[in-house]
Order: sequence, then structure tokens, then C-alpha cells
Amino acid sequence: MTTFELDTDTQYPTITVDKLDDGSGVINFDVIDDNEDHPIASAGYVMTRQDNENRCYIVNVFNADGDVLSETVVPFNFKEF
Repeated sequence: MTTFELDTDTQYPTITVDKLDDGSGVINFDVIDDNEDHPIASAGYVMTRQDNENRCYIVNVFNADGDVLSETVVPFNFKEF
């Protein structure tokens, strides 16, 4: 993986949240450049999806290369508040 050198004058790390067409949620860990107005580098992302058949949520953590670092299954054990 290539190391990214952050220019602190115009670039800043940020977290963005997207919803994909299939309903999955994605949290991106990116670097935004004020001059470009879009992500120019990424540290990775977290994707969560709902699996109704198995009654759970599946949470995956990916690095910047798209490799899965971890997967966690969270069962539908709801607690009323």
C-alpha cells in the first residue's frame, strides 16, 4: 500500500456515509482536498448490510486496498427502550 502524505493546508481527513442501491450502508474514511472538492485518498471503509433470511446485520471493515480486515455478525436481538 502506498503511503499518502497529507497536506494540512488544503487537505483534511473526513468520514462520509453513503447508501448503496441494495440498501447497504457504507462509511468511508477519506481525504478531501479543498482544491479538488472530492476524495483524493482513502484509508478504507466499513460496510453494513441487513440479512433478513439469517436475521442479522453483517458488518465488514475494509482497508484502502479493499481487503476485508474483519467481519462481524450482529443478530436481530432488539431491545425496547
